[in-house]
Amino acid sequence: MTDGKALGERPYKSLVSLEARVTDPEVIALVAADVRAIREWLLLDLRCVRALNGAEVIGLNEVPRPELARKVFGPAEPPAVRARLAHLLVSERASAGVTALDAALWIDAAGLRGERTDVRSLAREMGLSTRQVHRRILAVDASMAQLLTSTDVVSVVEGTLAPDRLDTQELWEAVRAECLMSRDPDRAADALLALSRNRSGSRGTPSSRRDDDTPVYRAGNKDARYRDAGRAANWLATTAHRPPLAPLRDPAELTGSLVTAEAVELTDDPHESLDQLERSINSNQREVLPLLLHHAGRLIPDVAAAGVDTRLRYLGLAYFATFEPQNVHALRFARARQDEALRYSPRGVQDWSVFKGMAGRAFMLGALGHHGAAVQGYLAATRHLERHRPYEATYLPDLSDAYGRIAHHEALRGGNRERAHRAVARMERIAATQEDPEIHYTLARTQLEVELGFSVRRSDLTLDPSRPEVLRRIDRALERFIDLSLRIGKANRELVACDLAVLYATASRDRGMLDDAVRRFQQIVAQHGGYANQARQMNVRLRTATTLGRTFSTVPEVTSRFDPLSAAADVVPRRPSGLLIEPAVV
Repeated sequence: MTDGKALGERPYKSLVSLEARVTDPEVIALVAADVRAIREWLLLDLRCVRALNGAEVIGLNEVPRPELARKVFGPAEPPAVRARLAHLLVSERASAGVTALDAALWIDAAGLRGERTDVRSLAREMGLSTRQVHRRILAVDASMAQLLTSTDVVSVVEGTLAPDRLDTQELWEAVRAECLMSRDPDRAADALLALSRNRSGSRGTPSSRRDDDTPVYRAGNKDARYRDAGRAANWLATTAHRPPLAPLRDPAELTGSLVTAEAVELTDDPHESLDQLERSINSNQREVLPLLLHHAGRLIPDVAAAGVDTRLRYLGLAYFATFEPQNVHALRFARARQDEALRYSPRGVQDWSVFKGMAGRAFMLGALGHHGAAVQGYLAATRHLERHRPYEATYLPDLSDAYGRIAHHEALRGGNRERAHRAVARMERIAATQEDPEIHYTLARTQLEVELGFSVRRSDLTLDPSRPEVLRRIDRALERFIDLSLRIGKANRELVACDLAVLYATASRDRGMLDDAVRRFQQIVAQHGGYANQARQMNVRLRTATTLGRTFSTVPEVTSRFDPLSAAADVVPRRPSGLLIEPAVV
């Protein structure tokens, strides 16, 4: 396959000026040595150990900015420069004659995503000598010199629609996801953990950290741990500027363990590889997804490989495959989908992928236990969709679902009751004009979740018997929701109905209803294969029920089909965030 825009694809927005800028006397004509000097400045800054005892990172050894860097990038700080350089190379590498492999090599060697990989490690991975790797890096230096000479980097970046900022919780989760992409994921995760401990008590502390988290790397080397933690601060700062998505090097990065699959015939055509991936998702063939995701990502590493539509389709399928088991990589794919649609799609802010990326980020923040951040994310997504109506006419189901998620997370955290009811009211107005059964199903589910969420006593997980009108309202909501889930006839919809029936049975101490719901859940799983995240959440509910007295003391847990994307603790939430399960983070 050759790089370039695929036949029939919409051309993506180029960052390079069409007219040569070298005729402008104010423009510096860069050479490879200039780019190398900028690269070495960024690496030196990346190695700079930072002070960790405050909410803000303070440089202990400030690296002086070269005059050349100031002229090319203006006042931008090193983390922003890294992201700008990486996006420029990724988007324009085809016109500069740089392969995807060499672009990834240069970005990793220069630490443009916030973590630098040494040349020896890169040489071992590629089966080359260090001298050969150095030559390839220097060749990209020359190509970058040409790109920077023909591009007004400052004005181009300032004129590009920027995604919304990552809040503190999302930033930490984003870097935690990137740790899985590191050449040494244990060391990377340990450095991030050390940084969070050093920042304990400050505004920058990720409150999702557990007290029983223990370092897995260099536990006895305090000095090395401190240096690693300082570099993790630089990683956070760079990630805040949203550098390009790191490509998957191995399917095991998605699962945390070795991946095997039998009888899978791979294609070298990017579009056929996405068709194959989509068929496997739709048929629930979960065991082959890591291999197919890695293969499609290798064929479509960026927008230059096969065009913007194909790249956005890949990111959408990658998110859909990983969000079902609530794999933390789904956050990476959602962020990239929003970012790349804004940067490269001719539709810009009206591209459907912008909204889907925003909603995907919010979903994963909720799955990771950050319910307040999820509410803010969905609020931003609904405002975006109402302001920037996409070309697609069928956006109302997604808008209704986003309002439902707002209400869901407010109920889950016992939060703003008025906001939850306003969100439900908006869903009701949408449903009044639509016959789509999914819209009515989502409304019924949300109404039930809100009623339960604000009616169940958190201290003992019981419904207050002194309020019979509330009990009758909940009974009607449950009956309507179960009826709609059966009428839709989709396995995942019926599994959600079983899950909420178990929740209601637990709160009302109805053992017979609980047993019926568990039995039906297992029947659906036996017939359709089930979903790992739903089984995991159901088992958390059942384990919670066993702590509430003799009524549920012998409740068996459910089983589900193996899903390699949820097999390792490192890639899925440590605490499922189901309704009325104590939130990890509010």
